[in-house]
Amino acid sequence: MSSIGLHGFRHESAPYDVRRWATEDEMAVFSSGDPTDDLILAEGAGIDFAGSRDFANRRNRNVMFLASSGAGKTYGGVMPNLVNHQPGSYVVTDTKGELYRATAKGFERDGYEVARLDTIDLERSACYNPFAFVRSEDDIPVVVKMVLDAISPNRELTTDSLWPKSAEMCAGALIGILFCLELINGFLSKNARALGIVEPRYMTMRNLRRLLALVRVPSDGGPIDLSPLDHMVEQLSVGVMDDPFCPGRKLVFEPVGDSFGVRQYHAFKSGAERTVKSIIISLQADLARVCTPEIERVLDHDEMHLDEIDERRRVIYLVMNDNDAANNFLGNLAFKQLIHEAMKKADANPGGKLKRPVQLIADEFCNLGHLDSFERAISVMRSRDMGVIMCVQSLGQLDHVYGPQVRDIIMENCDAIVIMGTGSSLGTARFTSELCGTTSIASQRAGEEGTVVSVNEDVISPTEISRLPREQCIVKISGAKPFLTRKYDVAQHPNASRFLKLDV
Repeated sequence: MSSIGLHGFRHESAPYDVRRWATEDEMAVFSSGDPTDDLILAEGAGIDFAGSRDFANRRNRNVMFLASSGAGKTYGGVMPNLVNHQPGSYVVTDTKGELYRATAKGFERDGYEVARLDTIDLERSACYNPFAFVRSEDDIPVVVKMVLDAISPNRELTTDSLWPKSAEMCAGALIGILFCLELINGFLSKNARALGIVEPRYMTMRNLRRLLALVRVPSDGGPIDLSPLDHMVEQLSVGVMDDPFCPGRKLVFEPVGDSFGVRQYHAFKSGAERTVKSIIISLQADLARVCTPEIERVLDHDEMHLDEIDERRRVIYLVMNDNDAANNFLGNLAFKQLIHEAMKKADANPGGKLKRPVQLIADEFCNLGHLDSFERAISVMRSRDMGVIMCVQSLGQLDHVYGPQVRDIIMENCDAIVIMGTGSSLGTARFTSELCGTTSIASQRAGEEGTVVSVNEDVISPTEISRLPREQCIVKISGAKPFLTRKYDVAQHPNASRFLKLDV
């Protein structure tokens, strides 16, 4: 019978033995050699922004910073990457406008075009019209769903899916009618810009609300009195109509009776009286949040040009409130619409990539709320020359927004995870310990067969993680040992004096 004795084992007792952790030389293979050309993760740790020529060391630009409140994810994770000024464009979610105040002037001085969607101070915000990106009838249902999901993120949690789907059909019909007016007036023609038409004239949130107010539902069995909107739909089928938004102007055009908007309108109106009225009320409730004068002003025009994110060096700040989320739906909508437009544009390009790299930086990622199909988008960003940096306070926070399964998919698509502090989150500490893996602390040949037996322990235990000094962090790059190092001090960055204003 084999026997095992422990007296002959080699034992390594140092809790932070260098053999447990990656060395600086081992981390250097992922870097460009110049921190200003990297995605900065921490002191001595970075990923070549342009992508290593060596496939074995090439990593995507998806990074997650896990840091409890006050652990330095903005100062040590986000700001260092905002002063690197890579040869591409940035989209930055900005809690309280701190990042805008600290970095916008530096970007402007370096020749970047800067835009700000400010959901806190709407008077200072650039305008953003989500319907400006409807270029074909196929875009209408996609954009309508995107808009309604952002405005009312919980609307599909109802036990009866009829109402949210019907509200989408109603809104799609009305936007479809406005889309017909855009076509008639040449917005989508090849020479639209030459004619001075640079953005939609009819497809706005304000006009959507106006058309909804014109919908009339006849009583079951009662007389049918055509509403102004009914007349408009009839005129679209005939090819002659009075411009509903420009009194005295008559439009003559090819009839569009088979258009998406007209067909959807007739389908919507064909329901029973009580059903149609309920649909209208449901949509009115959804749109109630965008009826304030300030929000309607922001949504009347488009100055964000999300579909041009790769045309030149640009920085778009999405300023959001971490205390009052009333207007944060604007940031959520702009963020996911930009991803959608960028993906679509990359797929249309011959090489399947954007013209220049785009880096998304989501400080307080969970403040954006749920982004539909984000787990699918993050899995294919790299091939489009896109990446995303996400700052999250804990796994529990991410689970609350996306659920454990989607959270796993999101994190699996991050080639770098930086743990800057777990606070009192036991779940995050346990996850970090498992992520860092185990190491052999003793080994010996035992028994008659000479079997090698090893004793393993965690590289770092959850308890040790919770006790890490405040200035330290753990960097885990896929395929590499964990790296124990110091958080990056952005004040020491070579570009800090030129591009960063810290007294904000």
